[in-house]
Amino acid sequence: GIQTTADVAAIIALNRTISPDSQDWAAFFVDSLTDFIVFHSYPQGSMDTYNADWFVATFAPEGIIHNQLKLTLLQNIIRKARYTPVSLRVLALNQLRLAIIARKGAYAVGRQEEAVITAQDMDYIAGIVELPLSDKENALQAAELAVLRHINDAVKEDGSHPDWLALMDTVRTLSARKITRMQSNSWLHLN
Repeated sequence: GIQTTADVAAIIALNRTISPDSQDWAAFFVDSLTDFIVFHSYPQGSMDTYNADWFVATFAPEGIIHNQLKLTLLQNIIRKARYTPVSLRVLALNQLRLAIIARKGAYAVGRQEEAVITAQDMDYIAGIVELPLSDKENALQAAELAVLRHINDAVKEDGSHPDWLALMDTVRTLSARKITRMQSNSWLHLN
């Protein structure tokens, strides 16, 4: 397994030379990198912003994950870590948005061109945010709510998965509460 950051660099370099069709390599790549990043790097069991920034710089410097293996790695990290920074969850959600509006990125490959949210999309979202989404104020951060609203703006409600419609009802409720809270808690009042 991976023991050092030099091993990580070697695995990433080696990945550039191996056929994307190798299932054994894909499993090794995703599992060993997830294990090192989540369980052997500080803070163990979680991701911090430093590790999240490294992930983005290494695998999605322009905000787009072009390779399915790297998208699977991101999903696996989010699933296994006790905590992931909002930036990683936004990166993952944004892959769906990019697939819908621009047909860009690894998530776009194999996705139907319809501008609706499918059961496959809901499974993808459920791997990033805990569904069903509670209407507690801390259920999602403002950036996550914004990406979900942008996705909703790009899709048709008619034909979208029923769970998407329910999720968007909750997103609208949470967004309204956050705006109301920000307005009522402003520390600077100007008359």
